Amino acid sequence: MPENTSPQALLQRFSRRAKKSLGQNFLIDEEVIERIADNVLASKLPIIEIGPGCGALTQALLRHGGDVLAIEKDRDAVAFLKETFNGQQLSVIEGDILEFEPGPGDWAVVGNLPYNISTQVYFHLLPHRARIRRSVFMFQREVAQRFVATPRTPSYGILSVFGPYYHKVRTVCQVQPGAFRPVPKVHSTVLSFQPAPGLLEPELESLLHQTVKRCFANRRKTLTNNLKGYEGLERDDVEVLLNTVGVRPNQRAEELDLAAFCALTKALASRAAGLAES
Repeated sequence: MPENTSPQALLQRFSRRAKKSLGQNFLIDEEVIERIADNVLASKLPIIEIGPGCGALTQALLRHGGDVLAIEKDRDAVAFLKETFNGQQLSVIEGDILEFEPGPGDWAVVGNLPYNISTQVYFHLLPHRARIRRSVFMFQREVAQRFVATPRTPSYGILSVFGPYYHKVRTVCQVQPGAFRPVPKVHSTVLSFQPAPGLLEPELESLLHQTVKRCFANRRKTLTNNLKGYEGLERDDVEVLLNTVGVRPNQRAEELDLAAFCALTKALASRAAGLAES
């Protein structure tokens, strides 16, 4: 193929409609494609590309010297990618990213994620975060806002806690609907993720997950009401526990930052250890 084929030309050669069942919207904006490629290539690592579709981003990665492993669920796209980029530094696996486990070594991961499974993909890859040195993902704008939201804002929630706990999250660019074919009804945002040092011992991270989810179970309820009954806590126990970590019992989850959730998790673990010894 020519050294550089326009994204529109690649899509025309692919010549079939996007599959709604796979959440396909093909990125054709060359400026956005280059910004994504630049960010993931900066890692200088082998790249896993999720859902390359007609290969517009794949082409940019290969053109700049990337070594790419593409995971694609669409059989038609798999055949197209293999034919179009034959002889280049590209391997293509037909499969579901939610069933894929990265091989040995360090990786960078990139993808215009299907919006119906974007957060599932993020959490699926979390156990491999020590080896995934950089991720660059496209999300629906509202989902991306939750990753970077701060306490006491409408978008602040579970992702706003877990995102910064596990990663340094940075906004790469905003993407308009017209950057895709077919044109979606939503705006998009590209985020970059790099591993962050955990604030808790690894054995406490499961408790952190459970605690954060419990605290946000009902956003309109106070922490006292959401935590009552959790880990065997009575109402008075909850209030004492919250006071020990400097949190008022009448506060809501959306008011707590990451450090407060970590402190609460440690306090719960200490309480459980004390009960086990008594």
